[in-house]
Amino acid sequence: MQNQSAKFIPFLLVGTHNSDVYHILKSNGIVVGNIDELFGKKYSDTLFGIFNLMENAGAILRKDPEKYIKLIENIEKLAIGKTYNLKGDLFEMAVGLFHGQQCQSLDISKRIIQDAKEVEIDVYALYQDRVVFAECKGYNYPIDDDYIEEWLSKKIPVVKKWALSCDSLNGKKLEFEIWCTGGFSEQSVNRLSKAQQTTRKYSIEYYDLAKMRSVAKEKRIIHFEKIIKTYYIKEA
Repeated sequence: MQNQSAKFIPFLLVGTHNSDVYHILKSNGIVVGNIDELFGKKYSDTLFGIFNLMENAGAILRKDPEKYIKLIENIEKLAIGKTYNLKGDLFEMAVGLFHGQQCQSLDISKRIIQDAKEVEIDVYALYQDRVVFAECKGYNYPIDDDYIEEWLSKKIPVVKKWALSCDSLNGKKLEFEIWCTGGFSEQSVNRLSKAQQTTRKYSIEYYDLAKMRSVAKEKRIIHFEKIIKTYYIKEA
């Protein structure tokens, strides 16, 4: 019987113009495409700007927030985030910018391991008297009650146990936050409000768009307020 399987042709997009790299790839049967030539330099610059921001988020958001703002502007101009996905993914950077203008140190997408469980903390902000663990959702729809229940009952306990095991966090208050550009369902608000009232060993805060704008004005975090107003409110 004749083999009807399709021939596989590897194709690689690269951001370099190094002729040696091209030669090595092509000599191994790999079709090479240059991002600049296929999509244009503005697209390429924006793409690599995203990579740079992801790798150096803590330092950039604390010391040079204009880079993040410029990146969001480029995404908007190029319509890269037209489906909302990319700007949604970058929303944790906006929350990082908010905390980065106030805290002592900042990590984005911090991974921890506790009891053989790996958990990702979207925004980890260390203050003089407290540590903030922020969950960030750049949605254009409300978070439902099931998600909030899981966050409260599963994720927070793991992160809390990890925090209590860290000598460097001794004496600091623990604050768990959840930010969502799409807001929260009525049931999830009820659950969050009840958790706020009954929890004593740590604090819980939740932020919809209205509260984000309010706290940004209160804390005078102008960059954050501008980003929320310009790039998220109109999409919600």
